[in-house]
Order: sequence, then C-alpha cells, then structure tokens
Amino acid sequence: MASLLHFFSLQAATAPPSHTIPFTKYAVGLIISATSLWSVSKRQHKSRNMLAECLALAAGLLDVAAYMMNCLGFPIVGSALSMVVFAAAGQMFTAAARTLLLKKGMSKQQCVAVAIVSVGVMVRAGPLKIARDERLPANDNMRLGVIYTTSSAALYSLLGVVYERLASLKALSHVQINLRMSLTGFVLLVLYQTFYTWPHRQRLILEPLAESGQRPGTVIFSHILFGACYTGHAMIQGRVLERSGAMAVNVVNSMRAATVSIVSALLFCAPSAQQQCLDARKGASAAIISVGALIWATAPSPQQPKQDPGKKEE
Repeated sequence: MASLLHFFSLQAATAPPSHTIPFTKYAVGLIISATSLWSVSKRQHKSRNMLAECLALAAGLLDVAAYMMNCLGFPIVGSALSMVVFAAAGQMFTAAARTLLLKKGMSKQQCVAVAIVSVGVMVRAGPLKIARDERLPANDNMRLGVIYTTSSAALYSLLGVVYERLASLKALSHVQINLRMSLTGFVLLVLYQTFYTWPHRQRLILEPLAESGQRPGTVIFSHILFGACYTGHAMIQGRVLERSGAMAVNVVNSMRAATVSIVSALLFCAPSAQQQCLDARKGASAAIISVGALIWATAPSPQQPKQDPGKKEE
C-alpha cells in the first residue's frame, strides 16, 4: 500500500525538487506520533539518555537525507534500475556498516541468503529502461540518477544501523523514536519549503499541477494518506530492526517486492495493464527471493567473539 501510494504521489503533480512528499510524510508522522505518545506520557517518567537522544537526532537527519535523495533519483532512473542499485548497494552498505560500527557479522548461511536475494531482485529488474530528462544529456542524466539512488541506499543502510543501536539501548520506545525523527524532518522540510519551494512554487507546484490535470484536493489527500501509511510502516519496521537487525529488514523488503508482484498480477492483470501481469521473469524473481528469505529465516546467528572471563560485561 505504501509503495502504491508513493508511486501515485510522485505522479500527482508536484516536481520532485519541491519535496512536498517528504514534507507531508514528516508532518503526518509528527502528528500521529505525538498523538500516540500523549496518551501514555503521564505514565512514563524516564530520565533522559543523552546517547539515545543523539542517536535519535542522527537517525532523523539520515532519514531526511536518504528520503530526499530517493525522491530525486527514483523519477530519473525508474523502478528497474532503482531496484538493482538498492539490492546491490543497500545489502553491501548495510553489511559493511554493521561490521564496522556494531561489530556484528553474518554467518555463512546468512551471506548465502543475502546473495540469493540480491540475485532475485536483479532478475526482477530485467532490462533497464532509463528515464531521460531532456534538459540533460542521456549519460549525465543516468549518472546523476544513479548517484542519487546509491547515496539514498548508503544513507538508509547507515540509518538502519543507527536505529538498531538505538533500539538496543531500550531508552526510547518506537513511538518516541519516530516522534523525534519526524520532528527533525519536519523542521528541516519547513525551512526547505520556506526558502526554496515557496519562492519557486509556480515552476515546482502550480505548473506541474495544471499539466497533470489532477485536482488539488486529490493530490493533498494522496500525500496525507501516504504519510499515514508510511508512519505505520516505519513503526513496524522499527520493531523488525530491534529484533532481527538492519540486514533482516533488507531481506524483508526484497520479499515484500516479490509478494507485491504476485498480488498485483492476481488483482490488476488485464489486457490494458500488461505491466501488472506475471511473466517468467517476475515468477523466477519471486521464487529466487523466496528461497533466499527461507535460507535467511533458518540461518543460525553468527557466533559472537568470546568474552574474557576476567572482564565484566559493561
């Protein structure tokens, strides 16, 4: 649902540099998180943990940067190349960040699972069709889109590792973490909207809106609905990060993409919507990703380095 609404919002009349979608996402997330937290705030009186607060701020900054890079890159390169980049770069960056920052590795079976899932996502991408912006030469346009998408994958990988560390502290609930991240994003996007989007509203919003033929109310509603769905998705993903780690989230996201392909084919395949139908490539991709996910689910956790008995655990 979040992916479908995101696609609709991207097409719904605002130019990507306006960043109206991230602005709405953080605004809605802030409202939902604040409302959820208000109902239990009187019963929670925990002292502040400065490390947790700093990590929450870092997570918010990383989320803003990663999402804005994604909003810029996705319309340029399209879904096919975006999937390949996130499969290859995302898995690699996450594995490296967990090893370097958290000192956590993967078992051999987990490495095999990640490799199989990456292959499955690349099979799903198939022949790459690069969207071209007439304002840029084709090669420069593709290069720019890949840079945006790769940067987004790297930042999201780092965000997952920061969130994993933050959750391990158990100093903040998922709602509290999401509130701080949404507040950070909202403040930054208000500044961006004030000093960039609003002065250029004619080019970034009004002209694309007129060309699309969409009603303003429909566009606003789609943005708000997407923000609500994304907030729920973020809270659920936070729990997965706490329990299974950042790499598991990558595997789950790949499995989700395979599931969406099959469900979309069952629900929306029609002569007028051939792109929704299931073909050999999509079927093979779903099967490969499912095998990789099954191997990951049954893989043993990597053995942690043995601690010196003479040293006390901190």
